[in-house]
Amino acid sequence: MINFCFTSSLFYFLFFLSTPHGTLGLLNPFKAIPSTQTLTDGRKTAEDGERFLEQLQLQSPTTPRLASARLEKIPSLLAASAPLVLRGLSGLFCLNYKFSLTERDNKQYAYLTLGDWQTQETGFSNIPELPLILYDDEQSASCRIVREACSILSLPVTFRPTSGAIFRAELKNKYGVKQAPYMIDSNTGKEIAGGCQKILDYLFLRYGGGTIPSNLDSRRTGILASAWLSLNIAKLSGWSRKTRLSKKVEKPLVLWMYEGSPFCKQVRDLLDALEVEHTVIYTPRGSPNRQKLYLKTRRVQFPYLEDPNTGVALFESDAITEYIEKVYAVNLKVEYM
Repeated sequence: MINFCFTSSLFYFLFFLSTPHGTLGLLNPFKAIPSTQTLTDGRKTAEDGERFLEQLQLQSPTTPRLASARLEKIPSLLAASAPLVLRGLSGLFCLNYKFSLTERDNKQYAYLTLGDWQTQETGFSNIPELPLILYDDEQSASCRIVREACSILSLPVTFRPTSGAIFRAELKNKYGVKQAPYMIDSNTGKEIAGGCQKILDYLFLRYGGGTIPSNLDSRRTGILASAWLSLNIAKLSGWSRKTRLSKKVEKPLVLWMYEGSPFCKQVRDLLDALEVEHTVIYTPRGSPNRQKLYLKTRRVQFPYLEDPNTGVALFESDAITEYIEKVYAVNLKVEYM
């Protein structure tokens, strides 16, 4: 009974942290407002995306719901939350996070609203114009530390998963590097290899004011060990998949998320297994990227996927994974004579 109560309490605590308005969204004053933004840079429009979704006939609900999960998925979500817990909530809050109250303004995103007041979350950010490129291994402790750093700094990052042969071969043949992490900063032309510590040194010198948080510094005892342990516990979620064939994307998918969310991990694991190139817009608490998402959708909830190849935009992790499976996975069937 005690174990059940503890597990339930932990689950709802994590849900509280993962929702934009707390208390499982009960204080959320906004309803879901679908994005009607028309893209003008040559990508598909929202109307194209709606028609495309109708043709797919997704079985998973696409209407955004705060902190909702089927009962049978709770054990998987708890296992996927292991990195967030064991890594001390690293990646959930942006650098120099601050929390305060201010007068209510419906044009501004707020975690909670209380009468005429609302919360205000701020932090340090120095967001570059172009996404950084990261050759990444979802199951690597070193890569995990780099992803947490990118989340804390609210950086846009284009991921090239090296779980299979495609990007791993590209990494070796094009750059002469055998394993991830390997980062390229398109804003400066800088290429960084040699492990997570060199990448961290560069990121925090260039985009983080120069000081690496103690819970990220891989030179400290136990940092990499805790990341390795959390990733192995997270495997119990069952979302870590073997590499499979997929269709090549013309333009990277765009995923709004923060490191540590079990819902976001479900989507990331699938993109990693399919070796689908995608750009993550990291949105930790206190990040200005949350306001950008709010202005775009009038809602802040994660994960949120945008596919510039089809015009589709989706909340809800189950719907997103079903969409990715139907559109990009190649399922081969062998027939025997």
